[in-house]
Amino acid sequence: MSEELFSGIDQFEAMSVAHDVLDYLLGAEPELAQLALERWVLEAAVLERPARAADAALRLLQEFGPAAWPQIAELMKTDTELMRAAFSAPRLAYDRRVPALTEAQLAELWLWLENEFPTSGDPQFDDAHFVGPRETIGRFRDDVLERLRTTPTDAAGVPSAR
Repeated sequence: MSEELFSGIDQFEAMSVAHDVLDYLLGAEPELAQLALERWVLEAAVLERPARAADAALRLLQEFGPAAWPQIAELMKTDTELMRAAFSAPRLAYDRRVPALTEAQLAELWLWLENEFPTSGDPQFDDAHFVGPRETIGRFRDDVLERLRTTPTDAAGVPSAR
């Protein structure tokens, strides 16, 4: 059944259906889910369905961390627009898991986030408010930095030396 769902996942027009199938594949056949996500962030797929590609990039990072890192790191260099959209995707608002990356990879991710979404640009509020995408990104960036601070290795000191 997983193979059949995988072979048809690109045919679903509604993102919610494709996401339901993807969620099933993540539990039943993670390798197939990873292949689908990797396909969705290829240049042609990004042009065809940019919102799906942005969501796929974030899911690829969160679900497959180190295995997906080479592709994510390349996208951070070559398709900044896609990766900015990925971190602005609604998914990050309810799933701010810091990916299970190495310290060096986390440092690279934090540096990219700080460059693209600098701390100095974080919204400041004194009272209750709706947490928007930019504030969510700032919180995620800070979570990545906290993970680095609490990891006792040489790689953890890289961002703070900036």
